[in-house]
Amino acid sequence: MDTNRSNTELIERFGTKKINFDKKKQLPWIKIGICLLLYGITILAQVRFLFLFGINIGGVAAQFQVMISTYLVISVKKQGYPVAVAMNLVESVMVALLIIRNGNLNAIPGVIVPICTIITISIISFYGKGLAAKLAEVSQQKAELADLYEELTTTEKEVIKQNIRMAKYNNEMTKREIRQNYFVYFDILTELPNRKMMIEKLDHFVEIAGSKKISFAVVYMDVDDFKSINTSMGYHHGDLLLKEIAARIKNEIHEDDIVGRLGSDEFALIIRRDLKAAEIDDYVGRIKAALAETFMIEKAEINISASLGIAVFPRDGMNAEELLNDANSAMCKAYQNRH
Repeated sequence: MDTNRSNTELIERFGTKKINFDKKKQLPWIKIGICLLLYGITILAQVRFLFLFGINIGGVAAQFQVMISTYLVISVKKQGYPVAVAMNLVESVMVALLIIRNGNLNAIPGVIVPICTIITISIISFYGKGLAAKLAEVSQQKAELADLYEELTTTEKEVIKQNIRMAKYNNEMTKREIRQNYFVYFDILTELPNRKMMIEKLDHFVEIAGSKKISFAVVYMDVDDFKSINTSMGYHHGDLLLKEIAARIKNEIHEDDIVGRLGSDEFALIIRRDLKAAEIDDYVGRIKAALAETFMIEKAEINISASLGIAVFPRDGMNAEELLNDANSAMCKAYQNRH
């Protein structure tokens, strides 16, 4: 019973859809038929009024024909334009043949008006198609935007998660870049400026001091017999000792001065202040005395001595290389004099 009812409903739905489809399919041709009939009536009306009453109603009939042609083009999209063109073309040819046959030139407007109507409906058809295409494009864009909005709405949480992950990744990359830049200019063990930075700083101070006609000093420091410490106690203790040496020098120097590690057990100090020779000797002497105090490295007492050499700008050099070489030579002489 239920199966029969379902089949009946299915047949009724299908039949209804088919009837509606047939009506939609037939409707344009019904419109075309009515327009053809009205168009024919206007032509017959012109002929009747002209021959029976001697009244020329060509202007009025032409207006109706233009309206009928325009309605066809707008109302029936596919078949309307070619049918309207055909109607006007047939009328124009018929009138032209009558003119040739009877020689009545007064009927020339009957040829021109249909041709003008064809031009008019062609313009309407052309721009109508363009407008329809634009509307279709806009509709498609609206549909795409709706789909995109829906997609963005449904994936909003995922986008937020991705943004959080990207922010973490960017922070990590920034930190990594900072670390890489740090290692370019700083010594990993002592965290002091390395040779590259010290040379750049020296060149910078040379430029400033040269322009201002002032002086500054460079101190080259070397731990005496440091290799013996590595040999006797091991490199681990040697590294810890270098860190303590760096910390002790930093604790002794003036806040305006810069100390760096040039390599192994060699350090350099840039005295940025314009001090007299006696002031420099006293300053360097305090650093040397601080380094002579006993170091406690993992419960082991270590005593060291350091050799120091001084170079002064511009007396001993005009650039970083010359100043470091002169300070190194002075340091070597100090070491030899002590031994």
